Amino acid sequence: MIDFFIPEKLKSPKEVYWRARIISSIHLFLIINVIFSEILCTFCFDQNDFPHFLCFAGLSILLIVFKKWGSFVLSGNLILLLLFLVLFPFSLTTGGIYSYDYLALCAVPMLGFLIAGRAYGFFWLLLITITSFVMYYLEINAVVSYREVTADYDATYYLVLSFFIHILTGCCVAIFDKGQRLIIEELNHQRNLLKENKIELEKKEGELLESNANLKHFAHVASHDLKQPIRTILSFGQLLQKDIGTTLSKDHQLYLDFIISGSKQLQNQIDSVLNHAKIGRSDEIENLESFETLPFVENVILKLQQQIVDSKTKMVIKKLPFEIVGSKIELGLVFQNIISNGIKFRRPDIPLEIKISYRELPAYYEFSIADNGVGVEPDIIEKIFTPMVKSYSKQNADGTGMGLATCEKVIKRHKGSIWVTSELGEGATFIFTISKDLQPDENSKLAFSREELIK
Repeated sequence: MIDFFIPEKLKSPKEVYWRARIISSIHLFLIINVIFSEILCTFCFDQNDFPHFLCFAGLSILLIVFKKWGSFVLSGNLILLLLFLVLFPFSLTTGGIYSYDYLALCAVPMLGFLIAGRAYGFFWLLLITITSFVMYYLEINAVVSYREVTADYDATYYLVLSFFIHILTGCCVAIFDKGQRLIIEELNHQRNLLKENKIELEKKEGELLESNANLKHFAHVASHDLKQPIRTILSFGQLLQKDIGTTLSKDHQLYLDFIISGSKQLQNQIDSVLNHAKIGRSDEIENLESFETLPFVENVILKLQQQIVDSKTKMVIKKLPFEIVGSKIELGLVFQNIISNGIKFRRPDIPLEIKISYRELPAYYEFSIADNGVGVEPDIIEKIFTPMVKSYSKQNADGTGMGLATCEKVIKRHKGSIWVTSELGEGATFIFTISKDLQPDENSKLAFSREELIK
């Protein structure tokens, strides 16, 4: 029944749920006590001036308010306000400072601490304290003592009222204690889980460090032990092709071409994997420096000049930021890989045009490199930055599938992101962002200063 009056948003996490159960229980407990008090007063006392109906209606409305809004502060303060507005005026007619109705107001600060929070609990405690002084002032300045008014009520009245106060106090303390223990148990459980997770993470971190060491060893083996046999195969294959290539049959020449082509492709694949591995972890960037963007991009294009001339590519550079902070070597790989891909996947029927542009965002520099080539196949566009994923096009026969994966790794290290938009046959646009929060390394600043002094 209690769960019915708890809003859905307060049913998790567990500690919030139990706090919501506490306030719902207090609402229902007070409503039941008002009903029970009305029955007792009707059958046991001649005088029944207590506003039971007002309390019942008010508490019911406040329970609905809690169900709708689920606010501990709002519901807690409203229920305390209701109790204060009912008990304080009624205590003036039942004995003032001597009244058990007034004594019941002592439960208000306790409920304030329990439901509304510590700050509001102190507020209600201060208010009840001020009210006590008001009652005392009225008693010492009244013509007739409030003690004489209490004579109009018999002992049974005070006995029943005292009984209700004791029950109210005991139940509130029990509910608070239960909720407190449940919250503490849940916190201890979460703390133990955090300790276990910390131990597990430390274990995984050790395994990861060991795995990274193994990968570095593998990179060393790949760069020496694997590349050397491939160089041997390629070199002797080329020597055979040079010395006896003309004397071989067409089939044997084709076999030899396959050996040389496969050796070159395997060599490129190993170089690409090693270049990808050499890019460090995404949270560690070496040689961060501030540099002018336009000369940097022009230098990348200059390195690709032979490809650009052979393919008759038109390069268009639109507005660029004056300068950015990053690793020139790593970002150079990004521009070089994307432009090279644009040249590789050009359309034979129209001249290739590659446009480099930029847009400034609040926290990022956003670059785009667009071409009017063949575009990206729809079935690989979502995984094109995954290592070893390659286009099916014949133009990518010698591709390694590592260039764009390296680009994504570099951009993530620069606290940005990279994506592509493409229509098959209509070209592709690669867009990537670079964070503005990157700061140049002190070493690069010192090196720059020394260069300036030499000049």
